[in-house]
Amino acid sequence: MNVDLRWRAAREGPGLRLYERARDGPLGDIFDRLDERSPGARRIAVIGLGAGTIAAYSRPGDSLRFVEVDPLVVDIAEDPDLFTYLRDAPGTIEVELDDGRLAIERSPDASLDLLVLDAFASDVIPVHLLTVEALEDAVRAIGPAGLLAAQVSSRTYDLAPVIAAGLDPTGRTALYRRFAPTDEEMAAGAIASEWVVAVADEDDLVWFEARGWQRIVPLERPLTDDRADTLRLLRPEALL
Repeated sequence: MNVDLRWRAAREGPGLRLYERARDGPLGDIFDRLDERSPGARRIAVIGLGAGTIAAYSRPGDSLRFVEVDPLVVDIAEDPDLFTYLRDAPGTIEVELDDGRLAIERSPDASLDLLVLDAFASDVIPVHLLTVEALEDAVRAIGPAGLLAAQVSSRTYDLAPVIAAGLDPTGRTALYRRFAPTDEEMAAGAIASEWVVAVADEDDLVWFEARGWQRIVPLERPLTDDRADTLRLLRPEALL
């Protein structure tokens, strides 16, 4: 679930002011850059639905496809008595019940302007989305000009270095940013989040670094489909 809370702008009066203050959150940065690079309709795919909050980042004309493996999550996100992000989104929203990696594999080459991997917040992570083969396929789906983003706010695993390692063969540079909300933002519902974005050209690299994003030291040995050992990804505090 998106946790830098730009979506609150559409929800309530005080939220509009929060929206302006929280736009410098990581996902806000990614969509700001996408807005600059793609002023027209954008093609966006999100692996992991949550409550559907990322839909509020869409613009009229956008095509935004969520891929979710758990039908219960879909039922909850589509229930207007619980959440209305999907219903109220400015763009055209599609929810697909499927495995995220299979959905990416079926995506045509360079068919997406932005691909968001938002499936790593729980203690049980979909490792098959983190391998070299999976990330190479994700880069194929977005093509040379697309952006790849991942929320890595896992309490258990340090995922940024393994994503950087998996992206290394593609020539993409992985950048990391942690969002630490102010007390006022936290009182309004914002919580800390960690994101990775993968960029392909120098202009994007300079733009994100100016926003406080930092380059990631890759894991020495990436995960692969044949060897996806996750114990070495554990955060030290997870062992306490």
